[in-house]
Amino acid sequence: MIGRVDWDPPGRRRRVEPLGRRGLIVGVAVLVVIAAIGGTSLLRSSGRTAAGVDAALAPFPGFESATPGRQGLGGAGDVAAAYVAIADQGTADWRTQFARAGVDWADPAWPPRAPAVPVPERRARIVFDVGTHLGDWAQQLMGIPGLLEVARRQHRISAATLHADTADLVACLAGVWGRSMVSTPDLAAAAPPGQAVWVVRGAQTGVPASCAPAAGG
Repeated sequence: MIGRVDWDPPGRRRRVEPLGRRGLIVGVAVLVVIAAIGGTSLLRSSGRTAAGVDAALAPFPGFESATPGRQGLGGAGDVAAAYVAIADQGTADWRTQFARAGVDWADPAWPPRAPAVPVPERRARIVFDVGTHLGDWAQQLMGIPGLLEVARRQHRISAATLHADTADLVACLAGVWGRSMVSTPDLAAAAPPGQAVWVVRGAQTGVPASCAPAAGG
């Protein structure tokens, strides 16, 4: 049985923590751009959040299906080594996406320990866990939490809806990237039942914009 193991290799730099206020600021900036494009009527409408999410996701080109070489990455060695290999690949993949979209990227911080995972589905579970971590980080850098928080403060969505939409979006983005590392059925099987439908949706196209409905888009 695999336990919890250290996986913080020497030389790995810890980067910025989740954005909080920065995400709100980026989200407001996106709304300003939308206002310039669509006018004040759009900002007054109930579609403001949807338009903002669509605009935030639109620039990212997406991920291709897994190649045999990528499917083998992290398949050998202990859990810590597999996490490092897959996390490094995922970080590089998302960094490239942001560069191609012309959006600033910062490497995320990672937990100091790799979680225990069942041996039969180890690699798919690691891909899902890494994909979830990176999907959450990516949507923060896109400014989407700020868009949802503005909507909550204006009483257009509830706190519960904000939380649920964020979880669905993160699961979908995990699928968007995860398809480049593992088969869609294996990835969906590694996800909790409530998130599997969004993982599959993201994995079907690999394009972040396909995840817009998860967060009001």
